Amino acid sequence: MPFELSPAEEHYLKRELLKQELLREIQCFNDPHALRKFGFPFTSGDPSTDKKKTHHFKSAKPSVSEASSESTVSHTDYPLLSHFLQHFVMKVPLFSQEMIQKEDFWQQKVQVFYEHFMQLQFSSSFDREELTKRRKLGMKLSKIVLLMYNSGIGCIQESDYFQQDKFKLADNAEQTYRGNKNLDKFVIPTKETLKFLLTEEPYFINGWDFNVTSVAAYLALYPEPQVKAKSPSTTPSSSSSWMKSALAFAPTSFSSPSKLFSKMSLTSHSAGNRYHFITRVRQERTDKSWYIVKTYSDFKQLASDLSKEFPGKELAKLPHRSKVGVSTTTSAKAAENADNEGEPSTPKEKIISSFDNNSPALEEVSSLQESDEKTEGNDDFEEFEDATDTITRHLPREKMRTSFRKYLRSLAEDSEVARSVSLSKFISTGKWAAEKLPMSVIQDIKNRESVDLENLQNQVAFQKMAFEQTLELQDSMKEFKKLILKDDEYLITLFREIKEKNSVTELSTPLRSFMGWCKINLSATIYTTFLGSDGGYELFTQVKRLHRLLPYTVMIQVLKIANPMAMMKGMMDLFMARPFGGNSLLQSMFSSVLTDDLKSQFKLSRELEATICSESKFGQEIIKVLSTAIFKNEDNGFVNMEELHDEATSMSMPLVLVLVMKCSELDRVSQDALGEVLESYSLWKEWNDAQNRDLTTVNSSTSIGDVPGLFFSHLKGLFQIYIRERDKKLMKQVWQDPELSQLLKSMIAIFYEPLVRIFRVSKMDVAFRNFEKFMDDLVGLLDDVMKGQSMSATNFNVVDAINKVVEKHEDSLFQFIHDICLHDEQNTFENMITYLTTIVKFLQKSKYGNSENRIDLTDLVNESTKDGLDAVKLKKQVQNLVESKKASRQLYQKIVESRTSKAAGRKLNLKEAMDQKWQESNDAAMPHAVAEIGLNDGELVDLDLDVGDFTYLQDDEEDSLQRGYQDVLEKEVDVSEISNMTKLTFKYKLRELLNL
Repeated sequence: MPFELSPAEEHYLKRELLKQELLREIQCFNDPHALRKFGFPFTSGDPSTDKKKTHHFKSAKPSVSEASSESTVSHTDYPLLSHFLQHFVMKVPLFSQEMIQKEDFWQQKVQVFYEHFMQLQFSSSFDREELTKRRKLGMKLSKIVLLMYNSGIGCIQESDYFQQDKFKLADNAEQTYRGNKNLDKFVIPTKETLKFLLTEEPYFINGWDFNVTSVAAYLALYPEPQVKAKSPSTTPSSSSSWMKSALAFAPTSFSSPSKLFSKMSLTSHSAGNRYHFITRVRQERTDKSWYIVKTYSDFKQLASDLSKEFPGKELAKLPHRSKVGVSTTTSAKAAENADNEGEPSTPKEKIISSFDNNSPALEEVSSLQESDEKTEGNDDFEEFEDATDTITRHLPREKMRTSFRKYLRSLAEDSEVARSVSLSKFISTGKWAAEKLPMSVIQDIKNRESVDLENLQNQVAFQKMAFEQTLELQDSMKEFKKLILKDDEYLITLFREIKEKNSVTELSTPLRSFMGWCKINLSATIYTTFLGSDGGYELFTQVKRLHRLLPYTVMIQVLKIANPMAMMKGMMDLFMARPFGGNSLLQSMFSSVLTDDLKSQFKLSRELEATICSESKFGQEIIKVLSTAIFKNEDNGFVNMEELHDEATSMSMPLVLVLVMKCSELDRVSQDALGEVLESYSLWKEWNDAQNRDLTTVNSSTSIGDVPGLFFSHLKGLFQIYIRERDKKLMKQVWQDPELSQLLKSMIAIFYEPLVRIFRVSKMDVAFRNFEKFMDDLVGLLDDVMKGQSMSATNFNVVDAINKVVEKHEDSLFQFIHDICLHDEQNTFENMITYLTTIVKFLQKSKYGNSENRIDLTDLVNESTKDGLDAVKLKKQVQNLVESKKASRQLYQKIVESRTSKAAGRKLNLKEAMDQKWQESNDAAMPHAVAEIGLNDGELVDLDLDVGDFTYLQDDEEDSLQRGYQDVLEKEVDVSEISNMTKLTFKYKLRELLNL
């Protein structure tokens, strides 16, 4: 019976063959000498001793004569990665082709560093119990390579498969927003909607909603008891008079140092000046809400408790103290009307920044009009209202309030911290009932809501401007997308238009509309970053300080008279040179940073070791085992860590616990010590598995030491600190060794050489001067807004002023881009466009390519049977594979649909609502073109399944769906015969197909 494959079977067989081949190639890189079998451009010998002649241009594999006379192998054991390197990495136009095509760079720099790095044995993702940066990078690289070759290598029947495959995650039909004429109804939320989202709609993060709503002085929350006058004969020295003068400095209090000292020693006075931050807390599971009152010291204690509960964990940083406040100016008439309605309100006409008498900083300013229907004439007239017609209210510590709000929400983003005892204790103490808040505090809450509301309204104004520009851009972008995919020369035509035109006004409609859309989005980003976000003020002060410190004039003169090529070479020599064989400046800089990190790691580990020893009499015994396993375990002489990895995976237990158990078997840990660790682990696991426990039951007497399983938690944390400490020591060694600095020097040269050639003739001094002017205008505007000294403190002027600053410097930016394009003698940017279109064409091969360049897998299977392949077994495995993929797709779709329906059924919080509007506007302007390239939803889902990247699904989904999905993923599908086919014939077919 002849062997046959259906279109779906052939498609998934190809995917699995490519997956198996890529997996094999990546696993081979665990060998320190892997590159010796890679082929061009690496050497098969020892790169540190094999000094060959430099070959300048070798864009293809070496000839037979070259291969026979030199150590470069003429074939490769890595067909996929070799083709990817030669055709998609080495040909990037932004690289210096003269240098990147040289074998000397790859062999004497890259290969030497790789072999040196691999011999150091850094920790793996399993050691860290988290995805390391190397693992994340490897996963992304795997997805890119697999995506490229799944789409770039086609089969005979694959066109039929794509016609049959109708899988979609959702209805991706493109919306036509042109038909919606009313922008306010479509994309712009009303003021009332914003206020509701701000004040009523919860903003839950991992089950908690934190909003620091008010700041109040001690006396506002705990007013002094009113002391009645006793009689006219009461002497001034009575106790009531003494108490009154003790609570506030009187002019006479400075007449005597002893009196002043006595008053300074009284805690009641310092408490009166101390500010308290009132935070509204909501719990999603119980739908309860309450207020807590905390001082800066309380927040500081929270940070300290969290660092003890989670040693070694990177936590959000406690914000620095800030005394910046704002003042709201309200018309007396409006305030009177609000009072008559029986509730506090602050319909603002102007928000003016202010700060305490001893404040070193300035506050952000915003503005809000009570009625959107006021005319400009009325606004102008109201600027001259009499002072008696307005009421000014001061909002102290406003920036500290928003910083604390950001801090609490950042903490809640970590699920472990959100369930921690430290945070639970923090939000369970210092409670205040809403009805017991003083009227002054309630009024302060309303005032601060007005500030938040004004920021939102300004963001909405930007959204409206962006959407109006989107309507102009939408039609041209649709045509733009079609032309890019169909006409290879269209992008080059646009690029040449930029080169030929001297100003934005001369550009064609699509480019001009696109520039307008980018301009508005840049303005919105500036506002959101510096004025609209909780952490914007701190960022602005840093930018402002940096702007003042930059020596623009000196740098401009240097750029004007210096040769960029020589200057860059001089900078490289400055940082990379190793005088008298010592460390270079760059090596010294990074070594110094790593030394400081090691000191902090060492201090943290010593503190944790002391804590562990105080918690258990076996602490020192366990610490010695952990330290030896990490720092003195060369060649697995103390314990085989690879075997422990496998055991921990199979037992679903933490690696540190398996390590202690193994050491107990080897009589390196006593049974009593192991028993205590196991008991603590049981308590720790029970505590962490209790996802839905009521955290609000924690009382003020609870301490961090009462956390169940804290001993094991500390052991686990110490183990991770040891691993990071060892990695930092190895990284310090990497920086001190010459291999890395030599590689960096060559890589910098590869990157900067093409760009320096362009910048050398593109008037960089003029561009830098224009950048200085832009920063002067922007920093000046933002500074005036925050100080309240600018007329931009009216409702729309803040938005309009930022947009005008961007518009003012639009031509300068375009002139810079124009100069770069005009002087691109090497055609670097045109080559970059050609390079990108080449990638798009390659991605379309499996879907739209001709039959001549396709693989006939049926013939390949028949050919493989001659070498011992079992075709019947292969057919069965392919059928099982197809069924498994279909089941995984269905569960994937169910999870996505569940999330979509859940999101549609619930109300959006404030951030989600604002983000959704921006996404709608951006989607309308830049419609997705993934399907046109050749990638449908099914292909992208299969890619996630192949690589094991499920970040798209990591959300609060239905547990049953998640369990079912995991069961399908963990169900092993026998692909042994497919792997056998990869080794027998497919690998060699790839070499032939990819011309390697």
